Amino acid sequence: MKWAKLDGIDSKNYLLYRVLMWVIAPYSNLPVDHRLKNILGAERGGGGDPGWEIECIENVNGNTDFRVWADQDISCLDDEELIYDSATFYKAVQETLEAYAVAHPARAGEIAEIIKFYGLDLIKK
Repeated sequence: MKWAKLDGIDSKNYLLYRVLMWVIAPYSNLPVDHRLKNILGAERGGGGDPGWEIECIENVNGNTDFRVWADQDISCLDDEELIYDSATFYKAVQETLEAYAVAHPARAGEIAEIIKFYGLDLIKK
């Protein structure tokens, strides 16, 4: 994956990666995990501009899934809302962070700390 590109991403995961690029990309001098910490932390969800939302939900098996929504008028994707299992979600978070670090090397140290803090470095690819 390259930052801001969906090349090489399975089409069923386009919505997830598109929204994660909005979640992770700081549009100011805010920390990279400014929005991500709400999703992965105690709040277990969040939303924002340009029209996205992620909600942590428990499925019938008691496992955690993530509901991802994006305004179709903005995302230009066929799907407006999908549910992703936690393995797919956390892998996408890690890959998106890593792609951001490559595109913005000045923030690579901060991103490495975020990956370690949330245990994303323990995810098998």
